[in-house]
Parts: sequence; structure tokens; C-alpha cells
Amino acid sequence: MEAKKASAIEEVSNLLWQDKPAEKIASVAIAGGLSAAEVEKVEAFISHARAELSKLEVYDVEKLKQDAITAKAAFQDIADKFKRISDQRNQAGRLSDAAAAALRDAQFAYTEVANAVECNELPADKAPRIVNQVLTRRRAGEAVSNLEQKHKQLIRLKNDNESIVENYQRQVDKIGTGGTRDNVSIGSAGLVDEGELLKQRLQKAVEEQRSVEKAIAKCEKDITSAVKSYERLPSPFSIETNEVSDG
Repeated sequence: MEAKKASAIEEVSNLLWQDKPAEKIASVAIAGGLSAAEVEKVEAFISHARAELSKLEVYDVEKLKQDAITAKAAFQDIADKFKRISDQRNQAGRLSDAAAAALRDAQFAYTEVANAVECNELPADKAPRIVNQVLTRRRAGEAVSNLEQKHKQLIRLKNDNESIVENYQRQVDKIGTGGTRDNVSIGSAGLVDEGELLKQRLQKAVEEQRSVEKAIAKCEKDITSAVKSYERLPSPFSIETNEVSDG
């Protein structure tokens, strides 16, 4: 009996996979002694299996495989090119470093000779043109530095003078301009009006402050001019992408 049922189940399963008519399936099931529940169980299994298998229909394996092969080849081609470029870049970097080092050696040698010329240890008229360029650029740079230092000193002087002016102004405001006897003292030249004396000192301090401010303005113009002159001078040890100081 069990063998008969097993055979019937197998045949029903085959018929379901082949989408045979329900009457044919029912006839086989009845002949094999299968209950309705047993037939439904087979149908449920087939239905589930078909649903699972249908999920594979979205995949075109051959096309996907070909796409993967093509993409891998493209990647490998780019990777090979990148490696070649990377190797070339590293080689170029080594050459660039070596060239920069050679330029620095030359700079050091010329700077040493320039120092000797500046100390009158070597004749300037016998020195190569580049040595004179180094010295000219150095002096121009020193001129800029000196002007900047002068500018700082003038700013400090301006700040000091501002304090002096403010101090005299407070004293003048305190005493007033009445010129009463309380504001009069005896000096070497006789009676001195302290209020008037303070006003004179205030005026002098204001004039000095104006003079300093004019000097600052002139110094700033001189700095701008000196910087432009410095930048126009040839720099024998500079390159487009990596300027080297002339020392």
C-alpha cells in the first residue's frame, strides 16, 4: 500500500510539474489511494518550488558573466596604466629631487663666493654675473628689511607720542585757559603761566605727532617701492614651481 501511494505521489508530482488537467491528476490520486490532504501537500510543495525557481529567471548568467569579464579587463587595463604612470611619477620625483639638490649645491657655492666678495676677500669685478645678482638681490632684501624695521620704530614712536599728547591735553583741560594767579609760577624768565606753557607743549607734541605720521606714510611708500624693486630683480636660483632663497 505504501509503495502504491509513493508511486502515486511521484506520478501526481510529475503531472503537476507538467501542468496536466486537474481531472487527470485526480484520477491518478484516487487510483493510488491518496487523500485530498496528501494531494494538497504535493501541490503546495510544487507551488513553493516553482516560486523559488522563478526567482532565478531575472538572472541571465551568460550575460552577467560576460559583463564581469569585460569590466575586469577594463579595470586591469586602467590598473596597468596607473602602475606605469605611478612608476614614471616616482622616477620623475627622484630626478626632480636630484636636480633640486644639485641646484642647492650650486646656490651654496655661489653664496659662499658672494659672502667673500662682500667681505672684500675676493674682487667684485672678477666675480661671475650670478654672484653679483645674488649680492644685488641680497642688498635689496636688506633694504626692505631695514625699512620694515624703521616702520616698526615709527609706529612705536607714534604710540608713545599719542600718550604724551593725551597727557598734555588732560592737563590743559584740567587747568583751563583762565590764566588765574593760581596757574602762575616763577621761572628763570620771571612769571610763567602754567596753562599757557602746557598749551605750548601740547602744540609741540601734536606737531611732532603729525611729523611722525608723515614719516610713517613716506616709509610705507618706500617699503612698497623697495618690495617691487626686489621682486623685479632676477633670482638666479629660483625655478617656476620651487623657488630657492638666495641666502
